[in-house]
Order: sequence, then C-alpha cells, then structure tokens
Amino acid sequence: MKAQISTVEMITSVIILFIAFSILFPGFSFKSRWEEASLLVKGRDALLTMDRINKLAEYSFNITSLQNFFDQTMNDTIVWTSIDDTIKSKLVIACNCTDEQRSYLDYWLKDLKFNNHSIDAYICYTNLEEKINPCFTRLKYPDILVVWGYKDLSQEKYMKLIKDFLDDGNGIVEIADLLTTDNMQKQIFGITLCSDISSSCDFGPVSVDSFNKPRNAGMLIYQPYKYFYHIPFPVKAPETTGSIPVEGVPTCSVTQTKKGNFTFRDKTMDFWICNSTTVYFDTNSNNLADFMAKLRNSFNLTGYNFYLNYIDNSSIAISFRQTYDFIDFLQAGNTKVFPVDKNVDRIFLSMGNYSDTNNPVPVVILNGTAGKTAWVADFSRNGLSAVKDDHKQLLNSLLLFVSNKKAKELTYGSAEVGHATSYLNVLNYDMFEIYKLNLGVGYPF
Repeated sequence: MKAQISTVEMITSVIILFIAFSILFPGFSFKSRWEEASLLVKGRDALLTMDRINKLAEYSFNITSLQNFFDQTMNDTIVWTSIDDTIKSKLVIACNCTDEQRSYLDYWLKDLKFNNHSIDAYICYTNLEEKINPCFTRLKYPDILVVWGYKDLSQEKYMKLIKDFLDDGNGIVEIADLLTTDNMQKQIFGITLCSDISSSCDFGPVSVDSFNKPRNAGMLIYQPYKYFYHIPFPVKAPETTGSIPVEGVPTCSVTQTKKGNFTFRDKTMDFWICNSTTVYFDTNSNNLADFMAKLRNSFNLTGYNFYLNYIDNSSIAISFRQTYDFIDFLQAGNTKVFPVDKNVDRIFLSMGNYSDTNNPVPVVILNGTAGKTAWVADFSRNGLSAVKDDHKQLLNSLLLFVSNKKAKELTYGSAEVGHATSYLNVLNYDMFEIYKLNLGVGYPF
C-alpha cells in the first residue's frame, strides 16, 4: 500500500515539475512569414515591371490593359488595385437640385477627360432628409454634394449630417445667390454678409470677375486655380454636317464633319471637327470657318488663350489658359458677402473691391476648416441653357477641388485579399499630378 502511495506521489511530483519547467523555461518556436514576404515581392515586382515598360499610367486607369498584364504575369494569385490622391475615374455626385439642373450637370460632365484617362460622373438626387443619397448602396456617401439654390440648412439635423459627410473626406459645392447667411453658411462655408464686417458694402466700378492668383502651392485656392487652367473642358459637337465652309484658310478634305459651338464671355463661336488633328472655328460669326486649331497646340480667340487637348468623334476638349476674366455674373444677384474670418485668401474669384475699402467682392469663396467646400454665385440665374462654357469650366474646377481623393472602391478586382503594396507615379500629359497606386496580391486558397 505504501509502495502504491509513493508511486502516486512520484508521478504527481514529476507532473508538477514538468508544468513548472514549462512555465519557467518555455520552449522556443519560430513562425515563418515567407508567404507574406513572397506576396509583397510579387506585388513590388509587378509594379516595377509596369513602370519599367512605361505602362504604369495606362495600367492604372485602363482595366482591360491591366487584366491582360495580370493574365500573363500573375494568373496564380488574386489581384486587386485601388488609387488614392487623385481625381477619381468614377466620380459620384449627389445633387440637391431640380431634375433639370441635374440633367444639365450630367451633360456638362459628359466626356470629361484629363491626363489621358476618362472621368465618368454618376449623378443622383438627394433631398438631405435623414441621409445624403450615396447613389450606390455599397457606399456610405458620394464624393461630392451639390446644393443648387439657397436652402436654410441650419437646423441641427442638417448640420450634424453635413459635418459627418465632410469628416468622411467628401466635399460640397453650393451654387446660390445669398441675400442672408445662416449658421450653415457661417460654419460650413465660412461666409457671412458683408454688412456684418464692414459699413461700406457698395459695389465698385469693376464689371469683370478675376481670379485671386495663388502665391504658393500651400494656399487653398491653388488646386482649383490649377484645375481651371489645365483640366480640359469637353465641348460637344452634336451636329453632323457636310464639308466645312471656309474663308482665308485651307479647306478640309473631309466631306462629313461634326459641328458644335464654344461659348465664353459674350462670344458664341461655331466650330467643326475636320479630322483627328484639326478643328476649324468661325471667329466672326459669318458661318465661314476662318481659323484652324491643331491638336496639342495653343491658340488664341479674340484675345484669350486656349489649348486644344483632345479631339474625339463628337466633342473636343479645350483648356483655358492664363489670364482669363469672366464678364461679371454676381451683380444681377445682388449678393454681398465676405469670409467670416476676414481671410481674403479664401476668395477664389472676385469682382473688384467694395467701394471705399480694399475688401474684394467675392464671387467664389472656398473653405477648408470643416472639410472642403466651395460657394459660387448662381451663374445659372438667367437659365441653364444660357450658361456658357467658361462658367461650366469654373464649376468643374470647384467640383474636382472638393471631391474625395481617397479610394472608396477597388478599381480592379472584387475583394481585398492578401497583402498590399503602394507605388507613387507622376502624370503630366495635361497637368502635373502625383497619385498612389495600391496593388494587393493574395492566394486563392
């Protein structure tokens, strides 16, 4: 009996000692991260290959070309991509506006293209009640909210919703004549009435609207200024015509052409697309083309400089070049406002100064304190059909400025599987632009 007890005690002691030694002196283990390292190397090799064969820009924005590349190089893995820090190829816009305004906005943004890749705008209606329509159910918010016409959104329910929208990285453009300013205008757009900050709010003698030229790239107005002067505006040529009637210029050998008109300031100029390299303009409104513009070349119309970026089957893309002034579109609305913080560097476009002061008369005010926002006087108050191409380009520059530049969706692939690596690239076909391509690689099992 005693022997049995001793045996049990011995076994118990051995177990206790084993457990104690396991705790006090744990065994060493090694976990390899070879699979993760291998995937990262595959991703970096793919990005470097794209860059070395001068195809990185094409593959970043052309899904078909990217698919062909992956089919040849990475068909044993799951691959996905996304792009950050640039204007998205898929731009999602919610518009608190009428059906007519939404329809015109959709048409104006059609065929938008820069740095050799297209931008597709998706526009939906939102009533701002309870939520901002994301346009797509898989998104929380759109990239841009457009509020067309003055609306009192100072109630707490609107303020909370809009602040959350801005905190998510999205932006707002307001198109409105402002005869009063509520808490929404002051807190979100940073705008107050001129009478709140000055006793002299009469308009001066100036009748043109001019840009406030940025002094450096750190200013809030720098980006929309760059966009206005470099991103081309798509001008439609919807009419099919015969040969181009000319005077003083060589004839176009093409017998069937596309015709449209380019409108700016008080001008409406007919133009014809001759071929893939040449566009004809009628500069004196006598139904005869008297001026030729060549693709990827600068040209001058009535003292203003432009650049012909692209020619497509039924549209051309024109960049405005410095220095451009608008015929004033503020005074008819009688809007007299000013930045609430008196920071004139937030005034993007102005009509001279208020009389007896050095304060500029704002036509466009930007804000960056609560997310990116832009207010512009209502250039459409005389009818949407009367809006000229220079006003449309101004609106484009504001929309692109406030838009969310972070990826919300994958540009290629359906799921973020595996490990991601990033690569910075530079484009400079129409405008200098730095963006980040994120490439993820994973195994299917």
